[in-house]
Amino acid sequence: MDLYTQVQPDQETPFLAGEWETLLSHAVELYQRLENLFAELPVSWRFKTVSDPLANPRLVFPGKYHIYYNTWIAQVWDGMRACRIILNHVIYCLLLREGLTWAPHEFSDGGAYTSLLQRVSHTTTEMRDDILAPVPHMLGFIQHEATTSTSYIDCSSSAGTPSLVPASGAYFVVWPLYLAGIRLMNTPETREWIVDRLRAIRSTTGIQIAAYLAEMKEKDAAHLNAMLLTSEFLLPHLGLVKPPPSPPSLRPQHGFGNIWVIMSDPLGLISSNRFHRRVNLDTICGPLTVSFAEMGCVTGPALLFIPGMFASRYMGIPLHAIAERAGVRLLVVDRPGMGASTDVPLNKRIAAWVDLLPRLLAHLGIARVNLVAHSAGTVYLLNTWAQCHELVGPEITLLAPWVNPAYSRVTAMQIAQYVPTKAFSAWHHIPRFFVTQAAPILASSKALFRQISSQVSEAVEENRSSLDANYQSAERDDSVLRAEQAELFRLAASFMYDETTVGANSEALLCLRKSDGSDWGVCSDYAQCAQMLAAREQSTDGRVSLRTYFAYKDALVGSRGARYFEECWKAPGVEAIDFISTTVDGTDHDTLLQSMDVWKAIFASMCRPQ
Repeated sequence: MDLYTQVQPDQETPFLAGEWETLLSHAVELYQRLENLFAELPVSWRFKTVSDPLANPRLVFPGKYHIYYNTWIAQVWDGMRACRIILNHVIYCLLLREGLTWAPHEFSDGGAYTSLLQRVSHTTTEMRDDILAPVPHMLGFIQHEATTSTSYIDCSSSAGTPSLVPASGAYFVVWPLYLAGIRLMNTPETREWIVDRLRAIRSTTGIQIAAYLAEMKEKDAAHLNAMLLTSEFLLPHLGLVKPPPSPPSLRPQHGFGNIWVIMSDPLGLISSNRFHRRVNLDTICGPLTVSFAEMGCVTGPALLFIPGMFASRYMGIPLHAIAERAGVRLLVVDRPGMGASTDVPLNKRIAAWVDLLPRLLAHLGIARVNLVAHSAGTVYLLNTWAQCHELVGPEITLLAPWVNPAYSRVTAMQIAQYVPTKAFSAWHHIPRFFVTQAAPILASSKALFRQISSQVSEAVEENRSSLDANYQSAERDDSVLRAEQAELFRLAASFMYDETTVGANSEALLCLRKSDGSDWGVCSDYAQCAQMLAAREQSTDGRVSLRTYFAYKDALVGSRGARYFEECWKAPGVEAIDFISTTVDGTDHDTLLQSMDVWKAIFASMCRPQ
């Protein structure tokens, strides 16, 4: 249950007459679990508390600081404290907004709710102080004396920041620090100290969101409509998730002159609540949580992008600016086991997808949607086209469509089919290095299967060259600076791997048709699928355009696989579908996905009169 969304703490009027006590019971249970978690941490996770009333008040507030083994442990502690503050806010809301309305008698002297309110208030204050205490450590003021094995605070810097601020510590502390500052009972002195620290982080590290949060704190210091970047510090299994609104200056605006505004702060852009939405749906697999992103122009024609093996909404975020400029509403859904989407058994993935998609579109008020898919997303696109026909628009696009290794005969894929199924249980970790370190390109499919070849360095260099070309194109045509594009790609890759990617294991088995992934639904045979879809279009007097883009050099599908795919759609009996294929020079299986020229053509086709 998404508890935060259920309670809606920013809602001022009570509306949970029949539910608030059940929700409160669940919140109190979570409260106790977190309290127990704090008490049960091993000795190695402990930290030292130092009271120093003479310490520089700009660095230490209020005369107390913590010393941790390292910033990573401090980050985890701050994450748990942030969880408790957010949970306590939910409990506050249930007690004060709902409880006082529906059961005021429970708040008499000595009543259970009065006691709970006092307990939660005390805990929230404690968590706030414990978030402020690690700040000197996180910002590099704690020095370690090797000869005596002691640590001390270095207050020699009059500027309020050390000469070398640990980037990780500064990054980790921004959001917990902001969260500590939005507590209602904070004094002006507390808020001023937090604002000062946020501004110091911005001036020293260049983290722009710190300055924005400082400004927000000054404008509306007591407002608890929490602007939370939940992926930064929440424990996902608690169900306390509410993505942040983007800064007003960064909110997407329709028009041709807004690319610069949208891209000027990549972190602010990727933190937009439009990219971190979720909904709970009743499906044939039971209740499922589905996370998704909406990009581009909210009033434009809808286009559903179905990514490849790593089917994450982050794959679409770099496309936001050009989708906005083209006036297209771009939707990307995390498939099961990706992001916050509930995982499902391998043999139910396709069935779950075609069942949940109409429900999601209805939830969003989308009557028809055009489709585009990359690589393994081809299987899902064809099943969507066949089984959700009334929802599918006339423009369908495939990028480097996946082909059964039995037809592509790519040696690497045939070898991969002999890898034991159990080995795939951890394969979602393999691309992490290539995606987050070697080349920030979201090149998931090839990065995974590349492990069985010896072409790593060559492929990484090719990917960088292709990405450079796209950067230059966007900088030339759309006035989007290269550095901002690169940072957005890097953040998208990093954020994707901060969330669940276990669904990619099942996707790999599906691609290779191994184990329970051998059934591709209506497209188990592409030739038969093409005939069936063409007959459907002909019987309904429909006319669909299927444009396919092939990579110039595709190590996963190969020239034989591309030729087989073309033959299926050019065969006699498929004339009711307008099939057009294009090979894009200088691309491979993954870099084709990043071609801005290809995406501009796709978006342009969406806006042509039908």
